[in-house]
Amino acid sequence: MTPLRLDEILKNHRSRKARTAYLNAELVTLNQCLILCENESISDMISLSQALTGMPHGSGVGDPTGRLAADIASGEASRFVKQIQDEIRKITDEIAGIEPELKTVEAVLMGLGDREREVVVLKIIDDRDWGDVVDQMNGLHNGAYSKRTLQRLYERAMEKAYEIVK
Repeated sequence: MTPLRLDEILKNHRSRKARTAYLNAELVTLNQCLILCENESISDMISLSQALTGMPHGSGVGDPTGRLAADIASGEASRFVKQIQDEIRKITDEIAGIEPELKTVEAVLMGLGDREREVVVLKIIDDRDWGDVVDQMNGLHNGAYSKRTLQRLYERAMEKAYEIVK
């Protein structure tokens, strides 16, 4: 992985993580909807079956329950159910595309020391300017850092990060 690509992944980390959380919530909703639709489809098909009165019913010959069983066995589903399944597939594919980036960020941050990780998160992931980074780090560590010290710490951290994903 190139350093530019890693920089891009780090900069987009928060939005990608948020997008994944949103997509996972959508998946839960869509799966619930799919179950309801499938159950409703089965219920509708069963309600179309012949009444057991012993009398001939209509002019057509058919077995709705048998058709339902054949549809289920063949994988045939209503158009709406297929749309939901397609949407679930699209969301699952999008999550699968994002997850490697999230894992890359986790691996990079795990390979850094605590203060290196803090500087990288503040500077790249949180997109703070150096003044904010200095203020935040000094607040966390009793005023021990100058801008130049943090820039050197950041440079060392990014060198380590580039080595991790090399």
